[in-house]
Amino acid sequence: MESEEESQKSAMGPLEAAVEKEMPAYFHLKPGQKGTKQYMEKYGDALVGVRYRYDKARGLLLKTVELVIAEESPKDPARRRRSRD
Repeated sequence: MESEEESQKSAMGPLEAAVEKEMPAYFHLKPGQKGTKQYMEKYGDALVGVRYRYDKARGLLLKTVELVIAEESPKDPARRRRSRD
């Protein structure tokens, strides 16, 4: 059975996978957990999570937020899967 972390990694695109490799997240907090209060106040229900990453190359600690920026219900799910060729 796949863990949540493995499931998330398998759903990543190439850019996300590269970021994860170079700057691994060592904390991933969900809204409501300690350390997310100020972001919940700022972003409300759009907040999905807060990640703490360490950029080894620059020696920096980074805080990132994941937000929902759009919600839509596709009228034809098959249409969304078509190639744009």
